[in-house]
Amino acid sequence: VGIGTTAPAQTLTVVGDINVTGDIYNKIWTDYYLSSSVVGWSSLTANRRLILTKKVGDIVFVQFHLEGTSNSVSVTFTLPYGSAATAYPDAAIFMSGFSYDNGAVTSTPGRCQFPQSSTTVTCYKDSTNAAWTASGTKIVAGQFFYQAA
Repeated sequence: VGIGTTAPAQTLTVVGDINVTGDIYNKIWTDYYLSSSVVGWSSLTANRRLILTKKVGDIVFVQFHLEGTSNSVSVTFTLPYGSAATAYPDAAIFMSGFSYDNGAVTSTPGRCQFPQSSTTVTCYKDSTNAAWTASGTKIVAGQFFYQAA
C-alpha cells in the first residue's frame, strides 16, 4: 500500500469460541493472601504479606511477598487458579526477587516449583533446594506467570 492509497480489507477467521467480558487488559490485581493456604510462618508481618494475581485469558501473573517469623523448614502457598497440564512435568520458577532466611540473604537465588495441574507453589531458599530455618525472620518474594488449566 503506497502513501495516499487505501489498504485492502482484511478478514479475521476464528475457529472456536471467543468469550470476552469487559476489558481484559485493564483488570486490577487481586490480593489472594487471605484466601491462600500459606505454610512456613507462625506470623506474617502486616503490610508485608501479599500474593497478588492477575488473570488475562489463560495466563496468570503472580507477585508475592511473604515476610514474618518462621516456624517451618518448608514454604508453600496456594493460588486461585490451577496450572495447566502440559508436556512439561513441573515448572521451576526462579524468583526474580530474593529469599531471606533467619537473618541473612541466601547465597544463591531462591526458587519456586509449581507442578502441573496444581494450585500449590513450593518455594526453596536457594537453588539446591535446601531447607529453611524454622526460626527467625523469613522472607520469600518474587514474581512469575503461568498458564492456567
